[in-house]
Amino acid sequence: MKKILIFGRSPFINKIDFNKIDYRQYDVLCINNLVPQCKTVNYMVSVDEPVKFLETKNCEWVSINTGWEFKNEGYIIKEKCLCWRHFSSSAAVSFAILRGYKEILLAGIDLIGGTIFKHYDGSMTSKIMSFQICNEEREFIKEICQKNSVEIFTLNKENDWLQFKDIGVIKHGSKEN
Repeated sequence: MKKILIFGRSPFINKIDFNKIDYRQYDVLCINNLVPQCKTVNYMVSVDEPVKFLETKNCEWVSINTGWEFKNEGYIIKEKCLCWRHFSSSAAVSFAILRGYKEILLAGIDLIGGTIFKHYDGSMTSKIMSFQICNEEREFIKEICQKNSVEIFTLNKENDWLQFKDIGVIKHGSKEN
């Protein structure tokens, strides 16, 4: 079964020990300008931000702003619909599904509403994300996984919307930022 780790930018990402990832078992997709310490990054999905990352990693980069054609139902890549809702997390999950991954693990994608999104590097979004928008994103991700018979998990035990899966990469006693 093809498996992929999708890394977002929440402070939880600072709890990951990138040296413990089994890159033989998992491909890696990073969202937006995340620059993790991964040995290997296979894909980069950028929805709305410039990517500073590409100079350091040799990976396939997909951006809505360069190469995706907008259609009513989402974005078209290689004549298949790449759907997304409000954030790059749903675009990344949709991309993984189109690539044939049957197990997706999310890390750093918490989608907590009612707050300004904090990022792993201390930066923040400029506006408060509503509970409704975050819930719509969560439901959309679960729905597209279910429709495509894809298992989706989280590495964050505190995440309340996906099942936790332990693959032995969490640093013990670490702080988020």
